Amino acid sequence: MPSKWTNGGLRRVLDGTFNLTSGVVKVMLLNTAYVPDPDHEFVSSLSAFEMSGTGYVGGFGGSGRKTLAGKAFAKDDTLNCATMDATDPTWAGADFGTAGFMAIVQEVTNNGDSPVLAILDLGTGGVLTMGGTFTVQLGSFALKLSA
Repeated sequence: MPSKWTNGGLRRVLDGTFNLTSGVVKVMLLNTAYVPDPDHEFVSSLSAFEMSGTGYVGGFGGSGRKTLAGKAFAKDDTLNCATMDATDPTWAGADFGTAGFMAIVQEVTNNGDSPVLAILDLGTGGVLTMGGTFTVQLGSFALKLSA
């Protein structure tokens, strides 16, 4: 279940345009038809693949997009990387189909100017939601920069 920075997201973090520590970071869920592409710079490139249904209201400002709280950063000298973790996002009453990917985004004023920072693959075949609480355990994905 790898995570992948987008080219634009990585540039924004490295040049200081976006600060992961103080900036508001949201996650949005994408269906299994999405094909990850590091060139997808803005949410408008992903919005056709955003989940929708019971427990998930997609779109800019929609309640399906969750703000990441409790962000924590660490370095791992064994794996030679730095990682970001956060409180695991949850969706109650989730019955919106099969989620294949989760995008880490910054909402600005609309989908066209909201950058995509990274894409997390939720696993082969995705995860079927069936009416319960759907939780993504972020620590499993370790958004990281490697040395």
